[in-house]
Amino acid sequence: MLSSFSYQNTRCYLLPAADGKSLFAFDAEWPCSLHGYARAMKATGNRFEQIKWMMVAHFHLDHAGLVRDFQDAGIVCLLFENQSGGIDAMERTIMLKYKEYRAIPMTACH
Repeated sequence: MLSSFSYQNTRCYLLPAADGKSLFAFDAEWPCSLHGYARAMKATGNRFEQIKWMMVAHFHLDHAGLVRDFQDAGIVCLLFENQSGGIDAMERTIMLKYKEYRAIPMTACH
């Protein structure tokens, strides 16, 4: 069953995988807010550790800021064909405010 939750200004979605345990996450929130994302996600009855795959609507801070954190947690990042071009612009904006942000390794996106 599809679950959703709001965190800050973004609506995030969780879709169950066929195994009934794993999740596909859609949209990944603001940079440097992983703890808040995981806490808000608990309201759906799911745990962050269940996420195996993720995809974002577009590469703006409020939808894709946590992609690198998801990757670091072993979550597979999937891209629409035309999305990779927006990553650099988003990251330039993020790095102005979030000095601890680390760039998304494109080799880890599929």
